[in-house]
Amino acid sequence: MLARIKLYHDFESAAEFQAQFAVPDSYMAACNYNLDILLDAWQAALTKLLQTTLQTGAASLLKSLENKADYVEMNVNLGSAAAIRKLNKEYRQKDYVTDVLSFPHYELKEGKLLQPLMPYDLEPEMPEEADVAEMSAEDEERMAPKEVFNLGDIYLCGDKVREQAENYGHSYWREFNFLCCHGFLHVLGYDHEEGQREESLQFALQDQILGNLLILRENPELKPAELIALAKEYNESPCLPLTAVPQAQTEDLPADFKSGFVAIVGRPNVGKSTLLNEISGAYLAITSAKAQTTRDNIRTIYNTKDSQIIFTDTPGVHTASDKLGDYMNQSGLAAIKDADAVLLLVDAAYAYPGKVEHKLLERLSELHKPAILVINKADTVVKQKLLPLIAAYSKLYQFQAVVPIAALKSDGIAELLTEIIRILPQGPRYYPLDYFTDQTERNLCAELIREQVLKYYHKELPYGVAVEIEKFAEETDATGERCLVKLQAAIITERASHKKMLIGKDGQAIKRMASSARIKIEEALECKVYLEVRVKVRENWRDKSIYLNDYGYNLKKAQNRPLQ
Repeated sequence: MLARIKLYHDFESAAEFQAQFAVPDSYMAACNYNLDILLDAWQAALTKLLQTTLQTGAASLLKSLENKADYVEMNVNLGSAAAIRKLNKEYRQKDYVTDVLSFPHYELKEGKLLQPLMPYDLEPEMPEEADVAEMSAEDEERMAPKEVFNLGDIYLCGDKVREQAENYGHSYWREFNFLCCHGFLHVLGYDHEEGQREESLQFALQDQILGNLLILRENPELKPAELIALAKEYNESPCLPLTAVPQAQTEDLPADFKSGFVAIVGRPNVGKSTLLNEISGAYLAITSAKAQTTRDNIRTIYNTKDSQIIFTDTPGVHTASDKLGDYMNQSGLAAIKDADAVLLLVDAAYAYPGKVEHKLLERLSELHKPAILVINKADTVVKQKLLPLIAAYSKLYQFQAVVPIAALKSDGIAELLTEIIRILPQGPRYYPLDYFTDQTERNLCAELIREQVLKYYHKELPYGVAVEIEKFAEETDATGERCLVKLQAAIITERASHKKMLIGKDGQAIKRMASSARIKIEEALECKVYLEVRVKVRENWRDKSIYLNDYGYNLKKAQNRPLQ
């Protein structure tokens, strides 16, 4: 059984292909502007990628196809931004450009066929007729009809490959392979939008597959000689062997190992981000005296020898006045659905549940989730005052435990962790031991800049801004260690008058804020940082889906999580 890639495009010349698919000039020059050579190189790389993806994430499928299929193939379509937009409009009713689209031919779930393999699932492929009158046994075998199992199509947007490579500060080659791997896994039935477990699984597989092929984030751009060698390799062997290899050995865990996803929910400014930072020992979630600081779910991983807890810090549930507020509320409520356990964080100063807590408790009741009542800022009140609060909540929901804490002082954290581990199910270690967050460094930098906006500006201004990292480039020293990160960031605001306030007289306000943010970012990245900040006006961006999607706030993604 062999892996094979079918590569398609509608470009008529090398020049058109380079322009429409945003191919680096160095690639075209290496191939002497010969489109066939470049496509041969890409087919060689993608064939290796498909082979590794199937053997890493679809062992069950390969087992089903043993002795039945001669080829397992994937169609890879290279398209312009206009072509991808057209496909999105036609098939997904979305009028914007995405980086990769996947169209599976079969119903699979995490590399397994959901229906038995039928004879019509395999497509017979007749070879061209032989030019010899008499064929040898070898020729006869070669000329026999082949059975092909075609997994489906992915469509790749060249503009997005180049744009995202520049934004993320790694090579075009890395982004090209990453997006194809992402598309392959979607065709195989992996879907990171289905829930936290599914997201963790897909992204862990992507890292493993690209790591096995040594396509790493820190690698430089592909050299001309490497491209030519790949093209030669493809011409010599356009297909690669596939075997249903056993899955790699996992860590030898104790029989009673506990793991799971824990959502931290509550009203704004109750201390969720502070608790997350205390547990992780790292500065992951921004904190502020102002409410509604956190806008998205931030995940951090806590490991012990007997357990792994994946915490999700959620935006505070509040009365929304725009689409951004809707997104924040939906993200918080959706996190409960995905969680194995929930921490309801409340403020010790309030003796009775409010509207927000009632809404969250209704959600917990609908989903029958095990939950712990966590009373934060317990050090600010006498213990006797906690009793009516505990009694009021206990009437509304059967909590697995009640734990008073003082997150800022780390009081009660150890007891809370013990209770969480007690109620978690037995399970695998979802993330490697050296992982401590799913936040990318780009996201962390954007949040640290936004935190300083919250700190230095007042009234309504901080709530009308987003931060977009436009460029993230790294420099290394002679030993290969990162020594400098160059950042270009844009602060997005809703009004021209707000832009003037952000910049300040002679630019002093934005310089002060950027200097403070740079210091925070240097502490997080552990290297020198050059930070350039500018301000862009996008009117009413908090209420426009196109801007919310661009800045990472996808309302439909947060909403489309049905109750189970």
